[in-house]
Amino acid sequence: MKASPMRAPLIATLLFGVFSGAAINNIASAPLSLIADDFDTSPARITLVASASGFALACCMPVSGWLSVRWGSRRVLVAAFTLLGLGCLMAATSQWVWLLVLSRGVQGIAMSVVPPTVMYALPEIVGEGGRERALGWWAVANGAGTAAGAPLGALIADTWGWRMMFLVFVPICGLLATACLWLKSDAAPQRRLDLRSALLLTGALMFLIGPAMVAGLSVPWAVMLLPGSIGLLLVVAFMRSLQTASSPFVEPSFLQSNGFLVGSLGGAAQMFALGSISVLVPLMVVERFGSSVRIAGLFVLLVTVTMMLSAPPISRVAPRFGASRLIATGLGVVASAIAAAATVMAAGLAVPFVVGCLVVTGLGLGLLQSPSAIAVSSEPSSRGSGVGLYNSVRFSGGVVGVGWLSIATLVGASGVQALWLASVPIAAAGLVVVLLRGRAPGR
Repeated sequence: MKASPMRAPLIATLLFGVFSGAAINNIASAPLSLIADDFDTSPARITLVASASGFALACCMPVSGWLSVRWGSRRVLVAAFTLLGLGCLMAATSQWVWLLVLSRGVQGIAMSVVPPTVMYALPEIVGEGGRERALGWWAVANGAGTAAGAPLGALIADTWGWRMMFLVFVPICGLLATACLWLKSDAAPQRRLDLRSALLLTGALMFLIGPAMVAGLSVPWAVMLLPGSIGLLLVVAFMRSLQTASSPFVEPSFLQSNGFLVGSLGGAAQMFALGSISVLVPLMVVERFGSSVRIAGLFVLLVTVTMMLSAPPISRVAPRFGASRLIATGLGVVASAIAAAATVMAAGLAVPFVVGCLVVTGLGLGLLQSPSAIAVSSEPSSRGSGVGLYNSVRFSGGVVGVGWLSIATLVGASGVQALWLASVPIAAAGLVVVLLRGRAPGR
């Protein structure tokens, strides 16, 4: 897109859209008890209100990415923010729990369009040579929305009621949809949708993410393993379908590329770490130090703010050091810092030691966020369903992270042990990234 006076407002619109989507995704997690009281039920029975949007978001992203190329950024973003506003209005006026859960699913479907579309629209607006800088801004907006969602929801719900936290976003979504009308019509010729592969991939994501989402509902292991096994079979069928399709939904070469593999490992590990920290750290701070829930939440905010502030400088140095090298370093830093935080809490050391570990964790997450997006988007065939699949993998990591305490509890781990164990899959991802970099040392 040519430089114009409209460039700055368009960039601000897209970034605020990313922020709003991330905030709405997390906004219902804090005031669940208020929602439960309004519907005269227990918070455990309405946990799907918090997780339904993330579930729909992760499952729909590959198809949403394909649509963003087929219809263009302007059309899909106008439609997405319009649907998001309707979903918020549905939530604000819901009289039954099932309708509230359904409205959260509608919000997730609408939000699934935003990350993959903005990841490509922003660099195009910024211009040649600004891809890393634009993705750094994207990372900041996404991180800020993720950090702000829960406290913003709690503040609005405590002050004006939980319905208002959805209602305030209805006019905001309307303004975003209107502002997106000024985007360039960048629809590109697209091959016919590989419907079989798209359905297989969507089904695989649903069956693989679902068990982690309901891990805290006292579901027996056997019941959780069944959909997971079906999901793995659907992944195999999806890979076979790509090999035989005349116009594959995702290019098989993209799935085997270092950019996708390294970027997806980094993105999933980042969201997994955020999810597990957001649940485990407040619990441990309250238990070990006797802090209030509000103070305990500040420890999580410290991690997300550090991650957010580190994104722009890390994006600037990514071309010099290489995205995969930064990802490998970030995985090592995050795994070590989380293990150190668990050790410090178990030993009963003073709060400043915990704060130091969490700041280092935030810096490590900053090394993962924008470099992961840069690694994936550098692949020639990433636009559309490819980058949508990457974002699905990212959010799937977050769903597993949020359910990590429940998963660890099933094997007899305590809270501190669960936090320490959270470092293990992150360290394993780091080892895989190192091996992949060895396969292509120039990246």
